[in-house]
Amino acid sequence: MSSLSVIRARLLASEEKLSYLWQLMAQPYSQLIQLLLDYIANHPDFPTWLDKFRLPDTLIKEFITTHQTKYLCQELPGRFRQSAVTLVKNIYKSWFAHKKSKLLSLQGKKRFLSMLKSDEQLLLESGYDLYTLTSHAQNLLQQVQLELEELWQQEGIKPEDEQSIFGKITNKLYELHDKTQSIPKRCVIAYLIKNGNQIRGRTRRQRSLPTTSHPKRNPNSTP
Repeated sequence: MSSLSVIRARLLASEEKLSYLWQLMAQPYSQLIQLLLDYIANHPDFPTWLDKFRLPDTLIKEFITTHQTKYLCQELPGRFRQSAVTLVKNIYKSWFAHKKSKLLSLQGKKRFLSMLKSDEQLLLESGYDLYTLTSHAQNLLQQVQLELEELWQQEGIKPEDEQSIFGKITNKLYELHDKTQSIPKRCVIAYLIKNGNQIRGRTRRQRSLPTTSHPKRNPNSTP
């Protein structure tokens, strides 16, 4: 259970100094923040930065330097300027992280839906009957599980929870799907992914990793 520590501080100063600080915060400080936000958002290279989900490291510093003679920067102490720069960087960092998460989620949905085919379609495209398809699926699932187990042992990694193991196996299946050019093998992988890494209708007990009993994969998750 995490603990939360709260630090309280009192600002002791004369009314004149307090008034001066509040004026800095309400006027040049806030205006500088807005100026920085607008400069970045309207920059011609912003689409490129959006594709990379990050701002150039020196962008804001260079902008501040070129505007040192402006009245906003002249009126602000150095620590206020640095505070404004840090705040703007954090705003865009959070915004880029959110955009990246939404994009990956959308790509994951499209990827999953592109592989989502009925058993009849998979049988037709693979040229297998159902028993052969599920046999290949079971063998591939066991192979992936074994490879991950060996990797975890080599790296001294202990698998986390059931959901995490399921995700790692699914990601591995997606990687194999992207790499292979074999249509039958792609059909086998698609069968596993759409059925949540399970072999439907098979009675023989599979390897005892938790993922074999996991519910079907959520298409909203990112591969």
